[in-house]
Amino acid sequence: MAGILFTEGKIGVLTAKNRLVRSATNDHLGNLDGTLSEEQFSLYEELAKSGVGTIITGHFGVDEYYKADENQPLADDDKFLPGMEKMAALVHQHGALLYGQISQGGLKGYYHTFDINQASKEALALTAQKFGEAALRLEKAGFDGVQVHLAHGYFLANVLDNSVNLREDEYGGNDENRFRIVKEILNEIHRKCTSGFSVIVKLSANNETLTKYDEHLLYYGHALEEAGAECIELSGTDFAHQPKTADSYYLQQALRLKDARSIPIILVGGLDRRERMENALAQGIDFVSCARAFICEPQFAARL
Repeated sequence: MAGILFTEGKIGVLTAKNRLVRSATNDHLGNLDGTLSEEQFSLYEELAKSGVGTIITGHFGVDEYYKADENQPLADDDKFLPGMEKMAALVHQHGALLYGQISQGGLKGYYHTFDINQASKEALALTAQKFGEAALRLEKAGFDGVQVHLAHGYFLANVLDNSVNLREDEYGGNDENRFRIVKEILNEIHRKCTSGFSVIVKLSANNETLTKYDEHLLYYGHALEEAGAECIELSGTDFAHQPKTADSYYLQQALRLKDARSIPIILVGGLDRRERMENALAQGIDFVSCARAFICEPQFAARL
């Protein structure tokens, strides 16, 4: 069918060979010591072979103490570089871009939780430093960029959620203050990494406890672009509860965000067939992303 799904797309200075993205997915295949496993190498090589233009990994933990799962891959030590280098080489030989998603467990920490309401300013500064160091390792390993995870209930989602973040100092109380630690993290990544290393984010399109979340979404979109994010992938808090027949879960929010921003927007959720993807792209969305489709069919891109 005619359309633009398999045309090139730009993210900052990078060019993806098409507009299909494999969204970050926790595959639960990592080794217990935080290293990448042979199963993960096989998975990512298979995804790249299928023809997808951009791959975003499942999240690397920036701090082992607050990791989100027992076998979550880690990026908080140079000992993890060899595995990262192998993954990057496997993906790049098939022409796909590779982003490493980075996160901190927050209230979803596996062994220890990190509560934004209890965190000292020194602990927040250390967290920003750890995000920057993780990004630098991924750059050294040959990744094209990082995706900072601001969604799905992990630490930075807790920070931006005013039903969770109840601080009354400069890190809470309004959107500008809640965004402060995110801005500090992005600044730290930009300070440590080269200008050609791409920095994107994953952001929630909705909040089940707030009826006027669009106002927050538009503010965060503006603040992210001002802080140097090159692209926003829009997900949501209720993606796992959407009916199997639901179409393009967050398209309307993505279009409102796109109207207000100049950086590319990636839409994820309910995009399990080409007609839906082409429809979103035709309306102005820059890239379309999916995860469960690739779990069901690793050759999903080739079939499209």
